Amino acid sequence: MEAKASNILGLCKPALTEAEAKDIIEHRKLTEIENLLKFIKANNSYKFAELSKIAELANAQRENNAAYYTRQDTCYTMVSKLPDAKKYTTLNILEPSVGVGNFLPTLIQKYADVPVVNIDVVDIDKNSISILQALVEKINITQNIHINYIVADSLLYSYTKKSSTMLCINPERGLYLKTVIRKLKKSVVAMLALSLFLAVSSISASADGLEDLGKEVDGSILTNEESAEAIWQNVARGSLLNQGIAKISDIGNRTVNIYGATLAHRTCDKLIVKMYLQRYDGGWVNCGTYGDTATNAASMSRSYNVKVKGGYYYRVRVGCVAQKGGTSESQMPVTNGIWIQ
Repeated sequence: MEAKASNILGLCKPALTEAEAKDIIEHRKLTEIENLLKFIKANNSYKFAELSKIAELANAQRENNAAYYTRQDTCYTMVSKLPDAKKYTTLNILEPSVGVGNFLPTLIQKYADVPVVNIDVVDIDKNSISILQALVEKINITQNIHINYIVADSLLYSYTKKSSTMLCINPERGLYLKTVIRKLKKSVVAMLALSLFLAVSSISASADGLEDLGKEVDGSILTNEESAEAIWQNVARGSLLNQGIAKISDIGNRTVNIYGATLAHRTCDKLIVKMYLQRYDGGWVNCGTYGDTATNAASMSRSYNVKVKGGYYYRVRVGCVAQKGGTSESQMPVTNGIWIQ
């Protein structure tokens, strides 16, 4: 049942790219709140995840209010870790930094069987609450769900409901911080506090960088995978160069391992492996060159561990060269980019 949850309530990963969303925002002038609200209410062609992405990117108060887009697959992963509430008759949920409500669809789906679910959504930006209300109209909400919209600073607001469960989550890091569960007499009441804590600059920088996730730049896709590999293969008879390999891996502590290999069809006078480590900073920038040569060999490979600066995507390009007599053949496989926290 949970395997299908990402397709319920419009939770699928947005097919809309960031570039496409920005084009829509610019073309329709969606940074103006009135235009954005009209767009959301009149639009039936985009899923909730896509509309929420457009809304977050269009939020003119984004920088001032530290609002960041949280992907629906991230929301689903975090909410799936929350405790079940099958024995509860009433569930009180607090979302103290709701933004445009990226967590709401997954919460509603998870607790659909609880008889009464009260959700307090809080945001300091009244425009975010207005946008959220328009987005919620796009969700099929069952009668057991009751949403209370609150415009306030969540750290200063006095909450009237008493909680038996407090759960704090940092979605950007996927960190399950603390769960405290207590039983009340007849009706068990739970408060689930879902917060995006972006208090330090390093986390803010991470969120900014991850907004480019999935973008293709100069032949490389920006990913959050731990490693990326590219293999060039030549099966043509009579050629020198058989295979070229490029690989980059995140080995922790802001260190990457880069690997390159040149394989020939037969013994060559010289083989070359030359690796170019590159960092994405609006474009790919060289931040180190590594390599070696081998003589009278049919294959060679080299591997290096390199310290890098966190908060960027990295890739490696590998120049693979085979030389024999007066013949020289070369290729340059290039990996996708991997995110280094």
